[in-house]
Amino acid sequence: LVGVAFKALGSFERAAPLLERAFKAAPKTRAIERELAQVWQIQARQDAQDGELVLAIARLERLQALPSYGTWSPVDEDLALLQLQQGAPAQALGHALAALRRQRSDRRALWLAGRAQLALGRPQEALKLYGEYSKLTTASSPAIDALVRQEAAVALARAGDLAGATSRLARIELGDPTTPRAALLQRNRVRLALLSAAKLLAQKRTAQTAAQLERAAANSRVLPEPERAALLSRIFF
Repeated sequence: LVGVAFKALGSFERAAPLLERAFKAAPKTRAIERELAQVWQIQARQDAQDGELVLAIARLERLQALPSYGTWSPVDEDLALLQLQQGAPAQALGHALAALRRQRSDRRALWLAGRAQLALGRPQEALKLYGEYSKLTTASSPAIDALVRQEAAVALARAGDLAGATSRLARIELGDPTTPRAALLQRNRVRLALLSAAKLLAQKRTAQTAAQLERAAANSRVLPEPERAALLSRIFF
């Protein structure tokens, strides 16, 4: 009861060891297990916010080992996102697919699986998942909706469909160029223009190459100068 009280007060560091001891003494008590799982999940999210990704992943994997895991608040999506941030797309894909096996219409899991496939160099697989995401009519996050549209454009470009990628990016509203989402869109437009320029240059189409380079330069103007210079020095995604 003391551990639950500390949890209710938001003192998770004090609640965790008390709940762990209570669970060790009564491992079949589902109420204690659930309280402990909730504390570990909150602590993992706090760790992730603090940049402690390895610690956050370890906490969630420990949570997955609890006897009743899967009957309440599965954490596969959290693990998928953390593994992507950690640079481990293969592990992220495994967790995202586990979430989709439980609920195929889980839009966040579809996005995470698509992002993992894209990071693994499988743009066609990513596009299938993004397409599945877009066909669903269930409520979704506007932020994730925007990321799916942008990542689908990147996937089209990586699959060789530059026209489709350009068209998709052109349909996305830029909005305030200082917001993180708008800045991401602008970066993708710069990258796409540079990729197009590289392909046109290889075909010795100099006039079209120049036009794409001008487009890249124009789209990069709202970005901070160090990032702008770094982007303009690249010709690939």
